[in-house]
This record gives sequence, structure tokens and C-alpha cells, in this order.
Amino acid sequence: MMLPLYAALADFCVTGWRNRDGRANKGVLGLYTTTLLLPLVVGIVWMWGRYLSLDRLVQPDSALVQRLLTESRVMFDYMAWTLLPNLDSLTLYHDDIPISRGLLDPPTTLASMLGIMGLLGAAVWQRHRRPLFAIGILWFFAGHLLTGTIIPLILAFEHRNYFPSAGLLLAAASLVSLEGGLVRTQARAVLVSVACLFWGGTTWMRAQEWSDPLRLAQSDAIKRPQSSAAQYDFAQALLLKSIETQKSEPANAALRVLDQARRLPGAGIHFEQSMITLLAESGYRAPGEVWESLISKLKARGPDTNEVHALVRLNHCFSNKECKPEDLPMLAKGYEVALSHPNTPSSLLAVHGEYAWHVINDRKLAERDYREVLRRSPKEIEAASNLIVVLIHQGKFEEAEALIMDLESRNHLSALDGFLKPLHSTLESVRKRQETHDD
Repeated sequence: MMLPLYAALADFCVTGWRNRDGRANKGVLGLYTTTLLLPLVVGIVWMWGRYLSLDRLVQPDSALVQRLLTESRVMFDYMAWTLLPNLDSLTLYHDDIPISRGLLDPPTTLASMLGIMGLLGAAVWQRHRRPLFAIGILWFFAGHLLTGTIIPLILAFEHRNYFPSAGLLLAAASLVSLEGGLVRTQARAVLVSVACLFWGGTTWMRAQEWSDPLRLAQSDAIKRPQSSAAQYDFAQALLLKSIETQKSEPANAALRVLDQARRLPGAGIHFEQSMITLLAESGYRAPGEVWESLISKLKARGPDTNEVHALVRLNHCFSNKECKPEDLPMLAKGYEVALSHPNTPSSLLAVHGEYAWHVINDRKLAERDYREVLRRSPKEIEAASNLIVVLIHQGKFEEAEALIMDLESRNHLSALDGFLKPLHSTLESVRKRQETHDD
């Protein structure tokens, strides 16, 4: 979809979608209607209800409106990273970008929106006199249409700016040299030389940061002290260093980073989970305040995907006998408050089923969780597989066999063999064991 959009914008700037005689080129317009407008309509229909709705568009405090307002500021961040990159601003983490909650909160939101409208207006105005400038500006903003508007991705990410930055550089080159700008050749040469030295030096310094994983993680954590993602990845890099060197000091440093970062605004429970599992691997229990912090976060908001994964790792910590059984009531309390939120995600129910089955050995509770997941998502293969295992171990062989047959009916091109073979093996071994016991 993006390639036809880039072509349409370039064609608009160069020909205005017209023939040499000035009349509209119906063939070209038909092509762009087919490749752009029709997919756009289909996309809007698909996204309506998922990411788009009338309420989300008209309510000033909706997440969608705030995202669009914030992205207007992010566009100028992308411009700065491309044209005047500052080493302190070059990082993989931007989850600490303040959200725009209104046109004047912060005031740069309104300024950014006016700046975007001004650039787009200048591109349309200059498309006949400076078509390369117009193409560059339009390509820059077009390149961010998918990732910088309504789809709820993280607000900023460097790799999204790869092609848009080419458009921005084309516009800059147009103003400096290609379509006017500096007339004297010497002035152009000096400006280009200074720019290349500046960009080259910044690239070299960034490459030095990238040359070592721990150095990269540390530099990003220093640049983004309020980024929970940067702090978490720095702690993980320290843990890997501890494993590689068999020294305790990097692990101790990781614990300090995790303990500080868990207090950051919006920090998830994976900080507490990492502290709990790291201490457990060394035979220690985490302080009670760490568990209390984890529980309070789960109580304050429903767990997101990362936090569900953190609960999975806590399940494994207890099932592998690394976490102490004395802390099991704290994990139970965490699940209790997490499941108390409305619209509990199926992924959380599945993880709770794993907890019931492998941690507290409550097969009926695990069965109930897996059945609810399947009720919501009848084609969920992993939940069906887990339910079958639970049924087998409860002696409900007929129902387990019926579910296995259902999976076999969906086993196109042997895609589900990895699930079906272990299930058949488990059914056969448990059934034989029960028959032997009955004899």
C-alpha cells in the first residue's frame, strides 16, 4: 500500500495527475483509486470498532485523540533525529515521551500541529517550482501514516523513520542545492562538508555505543532515566553479564536498577517479578514490599501483555521450586486482584490455568480456566491442548478424545502434529496407568 502512495504523491508533484495537454489522466486516477482509495475504505471498515469509533474521535480525553496530538510532536522529533541528530536523543527507547492531553498541554503540541500544516501547505504551494522539495515533505509524512496515527503502537521508534528520513533529506537537498538555495558552489561545498562531518561523527559515536551490548544498554538507560523499558533492558544486560563472567557484582547492580526502576510512573510488574526470580535463583526471598508493590500494580490496572508474561515466569519460579512456598499466598493474591478487573483477557485466564495446574495442583480450577478461554476463542489451539491434558489426568478420557478428534479435523498439512503427538502419548500412558492400577 505504501509504494502506490509514494508513487501517487510523486506523480501529484510532477504532473498533477494530468496529461501533457493539461487534462486529467483518467488512467492514472483510476490506478490510484484502485490501489489507494479502495484499500483505504476496506482498512477503515476493518479498524472501525478496533481502533476507530465516533466516541474515540470526538472525546478530547480519549486515548486516540491524545495519541494523535502527541504524534504531532513526535514528527518534529523525527526531523531533529534526521537533520540535527544529538547523541543524547539517539536511543531505542521513547516510552517516556509525555502524552499531549490538549492543544496547550504541553504548548508545543499546538506549535507542532501548526508546523505540520505549514510544511504540508508549503509542499503543495511549491510543487510546481520545487517538485523535489514537495515530494520530500509529502513522502516524510506519508511514511508515518500507518505507524504514527490511529494504530495504537508505541509512540516513537527509530526504524519507522528510515524511508521518511530519505524524503526529509531530499527536501533539505532541494532547498540547499537542487532547486535553488545557495548559489555559490563554495558555500554549498562548505555546508555539505560540515554536515557530513557532523553526521559522520555522530554515527561513529553511536556505533561505539552499539559495539557492546552492555555499553548500549547502559548508555540508553542513562539517556532515558524515566524510561521503564530502558531501565529493564539495562538490568537484563547486567544479568547476562553476570552469567557470562560468573561474577555476582553485575547481578547485584541489576537488582539495584530494578529496585529503582519499579517506582517509575507506569512501570509494570516485570520489575518486581525479575527481582523475585533473581533472588530466588540465589536462594533468597524477595522483601515483602516487593510483593506488595506487584500486587498494588495489578490491583490498580488490568495486566497488559508484558505483565501476563511476568506472571508466567512467576509460575515457573514456583513450579520449579525456586521460589519459596512461603510466598505462594502473595502470588495467589496477585492473581485475585488481577482477575477482579472487568474484561479479563483470555491470556490471563490461560496463565491462571497454568498456575492452578502446575503450581497449586487444582485440576478443577485449571479446567474451568481453560474452558472459559475456549468459550471465548474456540479455535485457540494451546488452550484446547491444555484442557485435554487436564481432562486426561482427571480420567475424563471420552471428552479428551473428542477434543483430540476436533484438533485432528483441523490438522491441515500436519500443522498441529506438534500438539497431537504428545496428546496421544499422554492419553495412552495415563490410560494404561489407570488400567494397571484398577487391576
